Amino acid sequence: MKALLKNSLSAAATAAAVLFFVSCTSDLPPQVITANGDSYSEKEFESLKDAGLVDEMGNVIDTTLTRKVSSSSTATEAKSSGSKDFSSSAAASSASENVSSSSGDVSSDSEPVESSSSEEEEDDEESSSSVAEESSSSYEAVFGSGVVGESIIAKDGVISIGTDAMVEVDDENKDALDAAKAALDEGKDLPDGFGNLGVETTFEDFNYEAFIENAFFCLTEDDSWLEISRSELAKNIPHFKNGADLGPLEGFAVRFADACKAVVSLGE
Repeated sequence: MKALLKNSLSAAATAAAVLFFVSCTSDLPPQVITANGDSYSEKEFESLKDAGLVDEMGNVIDTTLTRKVSSSSTATEAKSSGSKDFSSSAAASSASENVSSSSGDVSSDSEPVESSSSEEEEDDEESSSSVAEESSSSYEAVFGSGVVGESIIAKDGVISIGTDAMVEVDDENKDALDAAKAALDEGKDLPDGFGNLGVETTFEDFNYEAFIENAFFCLTEDDSWLEISRSELAKNIPHFKNGADLGPLEGFAVRFADACKAVVSLGE
């Protein structure tokens, strides 16, 4: 009986507290002001009561826990969103790496192309070299009348040097040359200072520089000596004037056989 009376009194006190603090004006909607001074709209206060958040004295129970739960939920959502963003970033990074890797593959695939290009360049160089050799060997020129044994004639990779490039022998060399002729006729070694060039040679042994240290002589078919003149050669072949490039004559064989039985050099 006492318990029933206590509950009735408690309910009456709660109602009294609520009714006591309800503020009604003609301008504003009803406001419920609790004993501890918190203010709520009437509808909001009723919702709190229905949720069991109003104590016996009409005060709203502390909702910090509810707010924490709400904040935790929000944080979870933010974290989830962040995870999605991170996942997207990771995916983008992965895609970038794939693109980079793909670029690397393309670069790798392009290497054979470069190699192929190098091979083509080598082929071009070889082709160019072959063309140059062919052009050189196919070069033809006639310096003088064109009479074989007299003129200088370049043809078929051979340059024939005739008597047009020769002059009379100086008296001071006649005796030495007669001794050289005798040695040739007898098949003996040439006298000191002489070298046997032969009637077939190359520009490696017969060139501008060789003339600086040696004089060259041709023994003709009638057994007379003529000196092969660098100055006469220079009139038609610039190389013998100043050591210039032989040009298309590079690699040509040098022949004296059309004018000489023997060719010797004499060191100065």
